[in-house]
Amino acid sequence: MTSEILEDIKKEIMDKLPKNAQVSKVEFEGPEVVLYTKNPEIITDNGDLIRSLAKELRKRIIIRSDKSALLGPEETIKKVHEIVPEGAEITDIYFDTVTCEVVITAKKPGLVIGKYGVTSRTIVKNTGWAPKILRTPPISSDVIGKIRTTLKSSSKDRKKMLQRLGRQIHQGTKHPNDWARVTSMGGFKEVGRSSMLLQTPNSRVLLDCGVNVAASDNKNAFPYLNVPEFSIEELDAVIISHAHLDHCGFVPYLYHYGYEGPIYCTTPTRDLTTLLQLDHLDIAHREGNPLPFNVKHVQKAIKHTITLDYGEVTDISPDIRLTLHNAGHILGSAISHMHIGDGAHNLVYTGDFKYERSRLLEPATFRFPRAETVIMESTYGGREDIQPSRNSAEKEMMKTIYKTLKRGGKVLLIDQVFKYPEWSHDLRACYEMFPTLKIIFTGSSVMRLKEENPELSGIVKVYYLRGFSFREYLNLQSGNCFRAYTLQEILENHEQIAKTILRNVKPLDYFQDYLHHGFYPFFLEKRNFSENLLKTMNMMIEVDILLIKQIELKYLSKIKKLLYLLAVDGPVAPNVSQLATEIQTSRATVMNYIKYLADARLINMVYPKGEEFPKKPSKLMMHNTNLMYSIYPVKVEEQDVLDTFFMNTLYKDHKLYKGDKGTSFMVDNGLHFRICAEGCKFKNNPNVYYALHKLELGHGNMIPLWLFGFLY
Repeated sequence: MTSEILEDIKKEIMDKLPKNAQVSKVEFEGPEVVLYTKNPEIITDNGDLIRSLAKELRKRIIIRSDKSALLGPEETIKKVHEIVPEGAEITDIYFDTVTCEVVITAKKPGLVIGKYGVTSRTIVKNTGWAPKILRTPPISSDVIGKIRTTLKSSSKDRKKMLQRLGRQIHQGTKHPNDWARVTSMGGFKEVGRSSMLLQTPNSRVLLDCGVNVAASDNKNAFPYLNVPEFSIEELDAVIISHAHLDHCGFVPYLYHYGYEGPIYCTTPTRDLTTLLQLDHLDIAHREGNPLPFNVKHVQKAIKHTITLDYGEVTDISPDIRLTLHNAGHILGSAISHMHIGDGAHNLVYTGDFKYERSRLLEPATFRFPRAETVIMESTYGGREDIQPSRNSAEKEMMKTIYKTLKRGGKVLLIDQVFKYPEWSHDLRACYEMFPTLKIIFTGSSVMRLKEENPELSGIVKVYYLRGFSFREYLNLQSGNCFRAYTLQEILENHEQIAKTILRNVKPLDYFQDYLHHGFYPFFLEKRNFSENLLKTMNMMIEVDILLIKQIELKYLSKIKKLLYLLAVDGPVAPNVSQLATEIQTSRATVMNYIKYLADARLINMVYPKGEEFPKKPSKLMMHNTNLMYSIYPVKVEEQDVLDTFFMNTLYKDHKLYKGDKGTSFMVDNGLHFRICAEGCKFKNNPNVYYALHKLELGHGNMIPLWLFGFLY
């Protein structure tokens, strides 16, 4: 049946293609019909014809060159660099000989595509290779790297899977589509392990496959895969709504169980799901409660994932067409619209969704061509749950506070207060109505609390939580309890202080580890330090800066790229004009973004004494050394690391300025410091303090650099 359908499609295509098309092969690859041609120019010269064919056949048509029409790899790389503008900043090119694609990774993929696709078509015309264009991550990610490596190394296996899937999808229906059935396998009348099975006379599709991470035993942690309706051998497809463990956490087990079919989701969902599943495995292992699958099953899930864009219509079985729509919940979250039996029934399924537009996400789609059945998550949407008015919500909050006070409550704790509308007004009201109530709230370093919220003036004390000092890190790692010293104490009595410390521990044995990963508390988890730090950095940019500074989501990539460029450049004066060109914005906007990054404690700005923002700083440095190793580890210079450590550790209680000639910094009102790497040669100036790396015990104006880590 499949071969007959393919022959019919091939005949219809051949009748409408130009005579010089020279089609050598037509085959199914998953939901797509792939044509191989010995004349690549038909790809570039007949775009409208291909689109009309796809619309008429109601199939996704891909055209690739036959291997005989491909230019050699070295010549192709040369041609690609000739065709693509230098501004695209290509970072990698490799060839997938299985699919006859050249995979081009670039910082600006839009320039590789070109206006209306003209650049990518030119590549095809000149080389025969079909370009697959990927974006270079603005900040390097181990997970993205692993996913791309897995897909690259499994190209042959993946093509076999797609060919097998294509035959399955296009085999035609065997039974009339006169019913559809949904079976709950988890997530109903409970929170977690969302999963349900959609059955039609011709198909079996699993909608989500999550875990309940709070369950006390495996029986309540995983979906009911043992329901009589479910058979892994009959399963046609898995659809993942979004990357939260309660919706995607158990997917790898399906491949351990014997599943060999596809997963459908958006690209961000695939990437985030992989990250979560690897973390889940790691945590479960460390807690002595291993999961019933391992890393190889996560990799197998990656190999079998077919990513879709919003609005892209795709056949996933003989009688079901899938379209994903934005759910507005998290990055990549999707509402699934399933067109069953050529329109006999339309089912819409969504996990979490959000209608309100946010600074990060567009609101959920809610208009569909047809929908006879809608299944939605309703964790917080009971029959009687109606969103109250703001006035009602405030009154209810006041009642709750009254009840708490009557029971002896004394403290109100509020996390991430800036996420609440008019939060400062409400806090002032609570302060005036409940004078005995102690209110503690967390905010963000980006907030200019007193300047931007005058209603809190005089009633708020602000405490800025810093990362670990070297002293705190050393105490944690060595079991000691050293006290902090003032800068004056260190300058006047550093020899005696160092001797006291050295009697108990050798600080230099711990110092390099601190520079690499000791500032943030993630090192206490003993896993995935860089990944966790990068996630936190992303959150600081995506939530703190965008939300508090009310910047539109479309500018997010510019801010991320700016941070990356500053990290790569090292501690130098910023070339604002060049940076503006790199991120395609104005000089003034670059300076504003630099200020936001400094407020978020991702960078530090160094000025000559007497100057300050909005003037251009004389030097930009990463806020701390851990950021340097996480953002761009291949270009970490020792001297830059040492300067950054000194800047960071003194920044809490002191003012640092650009140093005079022969010095690194001027501190406060005229203290001059030079930071020296091991082996650094200098002529001793009695008016300068020298902070020396790898020096255990100093003398005079020569002080061990590590000792400045005891300032707080």
